[in-house]
Amino acid sequence: MAYNYHIFVDGNKRTTYILIKIILYTNKFHLKTNYAKDYHFIVEVAAGLKTREEIEAWLRQKSENLDKDMDIHIEEELKNGYIG
Repeated sequence: MAYNYHIFVDGNKRTTYILIKIILYTNKFHLKTNYAKDYHFIVEVAAGLKTREEIEAWLRQKSENLDKDMDIHIEEELKNGYIG
């Protein structure tokens, strides 16, 4: 993730979170969580308190394969508050 390299004055964690969601989505995976729900974990990653293995395990646990129509999936995620 993006610790120690802060591109923006504010919003680095949110930007990294959205970027990860986009990367997973383009590879037909969805990170089924939201920023507020996992804020504590995200802060620990940003502070360098999580190992690469812990981050990978978290991503695997929270990701699901998109096996249905992606447009329908986006609408569902917007409705459920997972995107953003």
